[in-house]
Amino acid sequence: MNKTLLTIAAVLSFLSAAGYVLFSLVLIGINSFRDEIIASGGSPAEITELLQVIDALNRITFIIIVLLVLNIVAGVRLLAAKNGKATKNEVIGWSIYLFVSGGFVTGLLAVLGATSKEPQAVGTYVDQNGAVGTLEKRLKELDELYQKGVITKEEYQERRAKIIDNV
Repeated sequence: MNKTLLTIAAVLSFLSAAGYVLFSLVLIGINSFRDEIIASGGSPAEITELLQVIDALNRITFIIIVLLVLNIVAGVRLLAAKNGKATKNEVIGWSIYLFVSGGFVTGLLAVLGATSKEPQAVGTYVDQNGAVGTLEKRLKELDELYQKGVITKEEYQERRAKIIDNV
């Protein structure tokens, strides 16, 4: 998995959760006007209509709080995956949640983080056997094997060509 992309997706998930916190606080603040609306002396129809709007905002606040919690959990699980403590399938599952909840970029980065490999540093490579190293190091190791007589000249030339071709 690509740790950089997972980290960026986790940070975006936490930022989204922070946005949900702010939105929830605004909605809760609007709810505090309930008593003032009742005491305002407006017509019963106006008061009833405003109270219905506030009740609808309360339901929205509950949904926003649920999304807030889920975004925090998603961010935590993405960071766990970055550290090797969550599976690729789990990350993809949370990515789908992030897509559905409106975090398209976050979800996309999480999917890419789960499905792509960590980029290798310049000058390093992974051979067919999964060995990672610099070109210089691999050629030096091959030279040592040849100098010690562990491999023949033909094997040396063949392996050297493979190492260079893999770069």
